[in-house]
Amino acid sequence: MAGGGPRTYTPGSPADEKAQYLKQQAEKYRSAWRLAWDFPEPETEARTPEEQADRWLAELDRYGISRVGFATGGGNDTLASVLPATLTASSASHITTCGGRIRPKSWSGPSPSLG
Repeated sequence: MAGGGPRTYTPGSPADEKAQYLKQQAEKYRSAWRLAWDFPEPETEARTPEEQADRWLAELDRYGISRVGFATGGGNDTLASVLPATLTASSASHITTCGGRIRPKSWSGPSPSLG
């Protein structure tokens, strides 16, 4: 099947049994990860970037956080369109090694402030 979608196997076949096993193991891993990091179950309702930004800002206000940096969030253009100047975002999807250090090839958003 070109273009995506879940693979299907003949029910009861070795490939189907392996796929079911891997699916169960992945869910156990996701559950353990959420528990270890105190993350809630994933939300099922889709939200617009603007709605998400409003939620982020409300949570930052609630906890008295003045700055935050986002490592991901739907792409550079999306983040730039919804983030106020007090929040920054970076793009480090292309990592290269330079002189033994890892550095991002590209950076978007304001320069990070250490102050």
